[in-house]
Amino acid sequence: MHNDERIWPNLLGGGRMIFAHGDSNARGVAIYLNKNINFQITYTYRDNDGRILMLVLEQNGNKVCICNIYAPNLSSNPKDKLIHESFFENLLIS
Repeated sequence: MHNDERIWPNLLGGGRMIFAHGDSNARGVAIYLNKNINFQITYTYRDNDGRILMLVLEQNGNKVCICNIYAPNLSSNPKDKLIHESFFENLLIS
C-alpha cells in the first residue's frame, strides 16, 4: 500500500502522487501531478475511509481545487442504497 506511493509516480514518468488509503483490498483514491507543472499544494483533505481526496493547488496566483471521490457501490440491496445515499448527503453537508 504505502510502497505504491514510491512506485506509481515513477511508472508514470515522475511527478507526485498523493494518496488517501483505504483498507488493503478496498477503497483508496489518488491524484497524480505531472512533474512539469509548477504548483504549490496549499490544502489537502483526506477522509478516514480512503474515499475522498481533495487538493487545492496554487500556480501563479491562481487556485485550483481537485477532488477524487470514490462513492460506495450501489446495488439492489436496500442496505447498500442507504449507505450510498448517506455518503452523498454527508458529502453535501461537509
